Amino acid sequence: MQSGEYLSFYLLNICTTFRFHTLYQTETRRYLSKTFSKSYCGQYFLWSYRESCGKKDSAHTTHMATKLRTKLKDVSFSFALHSKVYWSYLKIMIQKSMEYRTNFFIQLFVEIGHIVLTIVFFYVIFGNVSDIAGWSKDKMWVLIGIFTVFSELIVGLFYVWNLSSLPSKIKDGYIDFTLLKPANSQFLLTASSTYISSFVSTIPGFIMIFIGLTNLNLTVTLAQLLVSIILFICGIIVFYSVMTMLTSLAFLFTNSSASLARLVIDLYQFGQYPPTMYKGLVKVFFLIVLPVTIAAGFPADTLLHGISIGNVLLSIVVAAGFLYASTRVWKQMIKHYSSASS
Repeated sequence: MQSGEYLSFYLLNICTTFRFHTLYQTETRRYLSKTFSKSYCGQYFLWSYRESCGKKDSAHTTHMATKLRTKLKDVSFSFALHSKVYWSYLKIMIQKSMEYRTNFFIQLFVEIGHIVLTIVFFYVIFGNVSDIAGWSKDKMWVLIGIFTVFSELIVGLFYVWNLSSLPSKIKDGYIDFTLLKPANSQFLLTASSTYISSFVSTIPGFIMIFIGLTNLNLTVTLAQLLVSIILFICGIIVFYSVMTMLTSLAFLFTNSSASLARLVIDLYQFGQYPPTMYKGLVKVFFLIVLPVTIAAGFPADTLLHGISIGNVLLSIVVAAGFLYASTRVWKQMIKHYSSASS
């Protein structure tokens, strides 16, 4: 039996167990292929489905699993396609950075300068206090290090060559050619071009994390490390989604959306402070409305204090919700685009 058949069998039996009849009728009806229906797995599902739902029409079930397998193949193909496209764009951006080396090193100097200013700022603070909301100096090294990596990736992956220039691209009709390409327009316009200097600027962040953990004599388990990475990725997804939703307003208000995206960049600076600092409505705002604490606070808390199931579940749910919302908003906003020739 093929691995794909096992996956289809597992998903479809979940549907059978919970009797998602609406899902059968609207989404999964056409998803069972001939190969699946003739396998042992498929024959068992046909029997299970008929017994639990009283259905006698095997063709109905065949259509359901055919659609499911087709959808899985489409998702796999789309991921592979966009991965190749991104890799091609990345190689081009690296070549451009190496072609103009002076410009590259100036950009790198600016990025590292921001990091140095942040370090000096916290040195001044800890010259007067012993801790910030219960976080010692060494714990803050870990938090600031994670935030540095986070902020550099956000700026490099999504902002500099993508979202910040989207309003001008819309105004000039540049995206006419982008919409003709056989790839997702949201990906091409918000995440395809990379600011290489930001990748190099993440190195000081990793050094700060190492210094903090070493001074604290903490032993980080593999589980803590993996959960921290998951929480970190959730934070990236959340801020990408928020910036995308705000910047997509450029399809309606060309001159104002760029400043809105910049506002998000400024607001996520609150993520470099301990999550325990925020109380009351401010805590709710920075946890649900604009989840800056997910970005660096949750990963740092996992490395320093252990895994919190609540933080993990909240991060995943919030990230999934914001990502779904960003795709819906993008699809609605792009309908308002009028090409340069119109």
